[in-house]
Amino acid sequence: MVTEQQFRETLRRWVEALNAKDWDAFDRLVDEVVTSGYVGHLPGVQGPVRGPEGMKQYFRGVIKAFPDYRGTVEDVLVAGDNAAARFTGRRTDPVTGKAQRVMGIMISHLKGGKFSEDWELVGPWEDET
Repeated sequence: MVTEQQFRETLRRWVEALNAKDWDAFDRLVDEVVTSGYVGHLPGVQGPVRGPEGMKQYFRGVIKAFPDYRGTVEDVLVAGDNAAARFTGRRTDPVTGKAQRVMGIMISHLKGGKFSEDWELVGPWEDET
């Protein structure tokens, strides 16, 4: 079982590494907190993302597509071996050049304090005013 503080700290490190494009830190964190049998139901891909290597490849693809992407964790809830986070993502639209944001929800099942399965839902990208 993970505490809200532990989950919040893991997400802080996750977002910090992604925002900085610090792939060494990101890879170490994924190896530390993602189970070998991980299954991710993540936006933009057909079928689930599997295992730590799948997770690493997925996020490298996101950052490659949107190099200025920046995430922020807004809220966190933890109940036993389940956790949820609300987040905001920001990027520049590659076609219009406008600043955009998206809101999303991630629901995670944890085993031994590690991510074992995630479901992530995101809204549409909207222009910021």
